[in-house]
Amino acid sequence: MATSPTILDSDFRYIDKKGNLLKTRTELTVAQMLSFLDQEYQYNHKITLKNGKVITVDFKTEKGLIEVIDNDDDITKYKRIKEDFPDEKVMAIGHAKYVAQIKELQDIVFYDKTHKQDPYF
Repeated sequence: MATSPTILDSDFRYIDKKGNLLKTRTELTVAQMLSFLDQEYQYNHKITLKNGKVITVDFKTEKGLIEVIDNDDDITKYKRIKEDFPDEKVMAIGHAKYVAQIKELQDIVFYDKTHKQDPYF
């Protein structure tokens, strides 16, 4: 039986239904969306770049990779993944302030926290 996602108030860390300790609220949202869609995923999936460096991608699904963009380092990592794995589907999700710096707009989902949310959605 799946358990509900948990928010640990003391550290503002998040745990998905699989028990993964997620770093951000956005990662929790992605995990919840993938679970809702019955899409199996791996969190913090390790891949090896062409230069031999091992990095982690936030989510790996059977359809492709999802990287949450929360800072400039995430943008650099996303671009490197796209360069080293041109045939892999890679999606970036994050705040407009960061993802606007990425040119592959067809691969981007962004949000803006400054707009008021509709309370019914």
